[in-house]
Amino acid sequence: MPVGYTSGSICVTANASCVSNAPKCLAVSTSPSAIGVMSGVFSVCPNTSQTYSVPNAGAGTYNWTLPANASGSSTSNSITVTFNSGFLNGNISVTYTNVCGVTSAARTKTIAIGSPGVPSSITGISNGVCGQTVSYQCPPQAGATFTWSASNGTVVSGQGSNSVSISFGTFSTGTVSVTASNGCGTSTARTITVKGSPNTPSVITANPAVWCNNEAGIQFSSSLTGVTGVYSLNWTVLPSAAAVYVSGQGTGTYTVDWNTGNATVSLTASNACGVATRTYSASPSCREAVEITETAPTAQIHLYPNPADDKVTVSYHAEQAEEVSIEMKDVSGRIVYSSGMNAQEGENQSVIEVSQLSKGVLHGRGKVKQCQTTGKTGGAVVKATSK
Repeated sequence: MPVGYTSGSICVTANASCVSNAPKCLAVSTSPSAIGVMSGVFSVCPNTSQTYSVPNAGAGTYNWTLPANASGSSTSNSITVTFNSGFLNGNISVTYTNVCGVTSAARTKTIAIGSPGVPSSITGISNGVCGQTVSYQCPPQAGATFTWSASNGTVVSGQGSNSVSISFGTFSTGTVSVTASNGCGTSTARTITVKGSPNTPSVITANPAVWCNNEAGIQFSSSLTGVTGVYSLNWTVLPSAAAVYVSGQGTGTYTVDWNTGNATVSLTASNACGVATRTYSASPSCREAVEITETAPTAQIHLYPNPADDKVTVSYHAEQAEEVSIEMKDVSGRIVYSSGMNAQEGENQSVIEVSQLSKGVLHGRGKVKQCQTTGKTGGAVVKATSK
């Protein structure tokens, strides 16, 4: 190319005696192409070295410019840079000069000092660690080491890594902490609270939720999801005469046969460092079914269902129109219910509410009047116990 040439095209055409092709051209220039993307680590620490490079643009030389307190030398497309103790941040740049002596625009990247981040979490059990050796972990960070500490324990293995084992003695409450470090510095500590004693068991539930005095198979349960480490469980019922133990002592589910009266049901989780107790106020509160026993000569007067919870139906088959009266008395002979019904020929029904009657055994009797004269008499015994 002549002196002073900057750019142009080189073309070629195929010619024959009878035909000539269109020319094929190639653009040529003395200017180099733009430098490609720079690769490397751009968050660094003092007293470390990193290598940076750009795509090779061809025959020619590269000129690298480094930030303050960084050193390195290269005329190729790759350079190794050492960041000295005083490095804070700055730009790294590179240009390319081709064989024509033309220099490209610079490719530049910013390099900053990079301290490790605070460990985002600590995983491992946080209660019931009394006298135990427990594993704890935090997420790893590239190029970082980790320093662990425990206010009431000793790191027995893994110090410097993101996973350690800590041995605890007998204590109440303490902490486990970890920091991350690299050549740039040390992070703030991540800390969790740990307890030697177990957590309190969750809320106690009863199945069935409502039960009666003298009912068997009452089951009390508590979730132990939040109770970790080593512990023992103990259920109690106070006063103890309120229930008879069936099964489940030492587990999360406890079954008893209930006797009578109210009581406090307790579940205690304990170890050598302490105890934690959950209580449940147990109070039998049900309406027992009404028991009905018909007695002769009530062949035509019936009271049902048997047993019943809250209502009794009186059913009577009348051969003609007549009056039927129903009375109920408690054991002292006091009338607690009285009602009459005008029966029509055929089937007749009336409903008695027993849910509001006093607790105890009730006796009921029905009387039938025909043509204003006392005729056949029916009787029934109704036993109703309300809670």
